[in-house]
Amino acid sequence: MHTKSKLATALIAALLVVLAVPVAAPAATKKSEDEQVTVMSRNMFLGVDIRRAAGPKTIEELTVLFKQLLAEEQATDVPNRIKLMAAEIKKADPDLVGLQELTLWQLGPTVIDYGDMIDKELSKAGLDYRLIRSKTREADVQIQTPEGVGRFSIENAILVKKGVKVSGLKQAAFKTNITFPNATGNTPVKRGWMSLTAKVGDAKFKFVNTHLEAFSANEKTAQAKELVAGPLKSSDDVVLVGDLNSNKNEKKPEDRPAFLAIEKAGFRVRQTSRQTCCLNDDLKTGVRDHTVDFVMTKPKLKLVRSGLLGAGPKTPAGTEAADHAGVFSTLVIPGG
Repeated sequence: MHTKSKLATALIAALLVVLAVPVAAPAATKKSEDEQVTVMSRNMFLGVDIRRAAGPKTIEELTVLFKQLLAEEQATDVPNRIKLMAAEIKKADPDLVGLQELTLWQLGPTVIDYGDMIDKELSKAGLDYRLIRSKTREADVQIQTPEGVGRFSIENAILVKKGVKVSGLKQAAFKTNITFPNATGNTPVKRGWMSLTAKVGDAKFKFVNTHLEAFSANEKTAQAKELVAGPLKSSDDVVLVGDLNSNKNEKKPEDRPAFLAIEKAGFRVRQTSRQTCCLNDDLKTGVRDHTVDFVMTKPKLKLVRSGLLGAGPKTPAGTEAADHAGVFSTLVIPGG
């Protein structure tokens, strides 16, 4: 009986020791944090009014005009304009940049590629961005000249800062577009869009960059409705940047519906009230008296700060960076 008592006592003591050992609490789930994310829209300006290409009736006339347009484009001091844009990006420090009118001019061995140029200038400035170029060009006209191939093309692009995770890149031309008759035939101007899913810290959102038609209200409105029905649909927060060539207060009533269609879909302007558009083509004269370059979000995200870029600094030739000003906004995007 004494032995049984000692055994029972030992068992009870062992049980008490086990019960006294603290049980590890389940690991706390890390709470997703809201993030401040900076985005930017920048129309790079192709250098001329390309509608003039609709005038010539023969290839010879078009060749003469092409050389004239190229000379005018070069007179805007493109290399130094691109340097100014790189300085804008350094100042704003955006996570993502939507570029419009990223342009390529070629005459024989001479190639002026805005994409290559901005890439190099960003590197010189010590900035680490990846340039994602659109595979759909808005326009791409090629002719044969005595100097060799003459080519003009424009496209959209997105700059992604190092550390920003992106996936799901999509891009397309709009179904509704205008065409320009010229000596090479009818040249379509295929405005378009690019989209991707971005992750900055804990914040996950959809980023869309677009350039709507400038020269026809009907096509512009149809393109805006395509955006709403397609790339702007998402279960994530959506950030839209771009040159919409429209706003609710446009002087011409027919230029308002494109913006209003996007606003009706729940998108709200999140940027400075300062005007973005537009200088004359010489980039020396004219007044920016309205806005067509936008940062819009759905839902309405908190705006921390916003400003214009490129309104003031000039190249040695006396030109500004572009006819449009760039616009940046820092937004608070909820952690996902």
